[in-house]
Amino acid sequence: MGFRTATLGTLGALAVGLLVPVVLVSLRPAAPDRPRLVPAGADVVALELQLGAPLRLDRVARSAGGDDWRIAGEGGGPADPGVVDAMLAALETARPVRAIRLEDPTTPPAALGLSPPRGTVRLRASDGAVWTVEFGAPTAGESRVHLRSSLDPGLVWVAEDSLRRSVARTPAQLRDRRLWSLPPARVLAVEWHDGGSSVRVERTADGFRVTPPGTLADPERAARLFELAAAPRASGFPDDATCVAAATTRLVAEDADGRHELAFAEEPAAGAGPVTCADGRTAAIVGVDLLETPRALVPFLARAPLFGTLDPDAVIAVAVQECDGRWSLRRGPEGWQGEGLGFEVDAAAANGWLRRLALAVVEPERFDDSTTFVAAGSVELSVRGRAEVRVERTAAAPDGTIAVRRAGESVVFRLSPEESYLLASPQAHLTKTGTACDPLAAVRFGVREVLADGTFGAVVQVLERRPEAGWTFDDSPWPVDVTAVDLLLGELCRLSLQPRIGPATAAEARWTVRVVDREGRELLSAAVLAAQPGRDVPAVLWSGESDARPLSEAGWRRLLRPMVAAEALALRREANASRIVVHGDGKRLALSWDGTAWTSPGLPAAVASSVGAALAAPAWREALALSAPDESAGWPVRYRVERRAADDAPAQEWRIGGPDASGRLLLWDVETGALFELDAALPGVLELALRLAE
Repeated sequence: MGFRTATLGTLGALAVGLLVPVVLVSLRPAAPDRPRLVPAGADVVALELQLGAPLRLDRVARSAGGDDWRIAGEGGGPADPGVVDAMLAALETARPVRAIRLEDPTTPPAALGLSPPRGTVRLRASDGAVWTVEFGAPTAGESRVHLRSSLDPGLVWVAEDSLRRSVARTPAQLRDRRLWSLPPARVLAVEWHDGGSSVRVERTADGFRVTPPGTLADPERAARLFELAAAPRASGFPDDATCVAAATTRLVAEDADGRHELAFAEEPAAGAGPVTCADGRTAAIVGVDLLETPRALVPFLARAPLFGTLDPDAVIAVAVQECDGRWSLRRGPEGWQGEGLGFEVDAAAANGWLRRLALAVVEPERFDDSTTFVAAGSVELSVRGRAEVRVERTAAAPDGTIAVRRAGESVVFRLSPEESYLLASPQAHLTKTGTACDPLAAVRFGVREVLADGTFGAVVQVLERRPEAGWTFDDSPWPVDVTAVDLLLGELCRLSLQPRIGPATAAEARWTVRVVDREGRELLSAAVLAAQPGRDVPAVLWSGESDARPLSEAGWRRLLRPMVAAEALALRREANASRIVVHGDGKRLALSWDGTAWTSPGLPAAVASSVGAALAAPAWREALALSAPDESAGWPVRYRVERRAADDAPAQEWRIGGPDASGRLLLWDVETGALFELDAALPGVLELALRLAE
């Protein structure tokens, strides 16, 4: 019994001893919330700034896409919502590093620059509440500043000076650069008026229509024009802020709600953008691309595929009307079946003919409004999911060319001799007339430049197919676009089935192409000729032959540009890795990957995430060279981007700049020398991030 009593007493004492720390911890006062200068999530409707010239911002609308703000007073205008949001985010997320109590006689407000304050920001909420942040003198030896918030007027806080710079904006910095903003898909029509000429491009169910001449428009060029007209931005605003009284050069975007018009005052001076008037009320300076891009696109808008945007594999039937009768093709489970032909159709040859029809284009310079059109035949394609597409043709001229017009159009185009052959003698393309090599047997593919003296120049690209790795570049780390290689080899191997387009000599060659199989046997060897007067398409001259054969535009581009996969520039995320962006004028931005998100001092989390994602996988349009010299002397370098490893050692460097002589934005990989044509989105993201980080 005594043993049990002693045991219970010991256990009780032990329990009390363990309970005391728990009670003490629970009685300890909770850690205070981190100090704030303004309430979190406040519904702010106005900002009053006294950080220089007095300035007021009023919220005029709130929508799902964000807030719309306006600069109040004379000379005001719409404010950039992104900049205002960044200002509010800077005030809301600012965290002071220490506090000074005003009861301390050694630190009166006057000594801290707060009596009177050297700057004031006042926030007004929708419920009538008002909060004030006063900025005082900078702290000695630090890039920090004294400030006071109306949330706790008895304290003076010390915060980073970057907060003051974030909110000390001038009207020019706050002005919204969007002249108007429409989703490109909502734009119904775009008009371009330049001098005495006018062009209208309309969106249709099957693409775009351009008038004049009143025909299908090239889908890529028309889409580029619609994107440009959907959301033009100002690069600045003239001091006099007067609109153009009359302008002969105008860009008009039309949607279901009305029209927006950009009128150009005059030709831009050297080094400056053109002055415009947006919707007859806002004078602005815009980038020269808003003037020059439409001028470059409009003359070629009518350069469109003859049969429109066509997927050859979606064609289920073909009907051909000729002077001596009618014949047709129908795609069935066993391939193509002909009716009224008198011979068996070769499926591969028929598919090749349809692919070449899809590449045939009409061009503005071949438009002839004086031609008396006398139909001598037609080709009608039935396309899965679409109505029939019909093209009429005339008889062949002495030079072999024919005139064509599409159903529903009165415009007449003249085709080149090569394209005329596709419509004037279509039966010739339905039987197998040559021997094609097997693209799957190819294991090495090389293209080399030929100099004017006949000697070999630079290697454009060399690819090898390895059993364990597939297609790879010879002595290059970049991934290969396997689909592009297969498409190009398929076209090259079937060139023997193409019609001949006239005599040519190897002396005209600009490049050579050679493909071999696993045993080293040569599958094909050919000279590649550029387009020349009298020959409207690039051509290939097979070794041992005297007549060239046409090469498609897509094949031409693949042949002469390194076939790099789309994910080539994507960078692997590493914990504690960083990206350093340095602008040409010295501005600097650092981003770090913490394992879950991109972060950057001075940037909101959403902006840092967007910039980090853009730098990790930048969008680019075309690989120009895999090993190129530093061309920065020929085009301005705007940004330098460094990728640093976890140990802060530089791992990679890019230089981004342009435009070059062809108007392209470029990205140059310093380590490998690879050169890419860059999409304009990345410089825009970097410019915005550097501006917000100021």
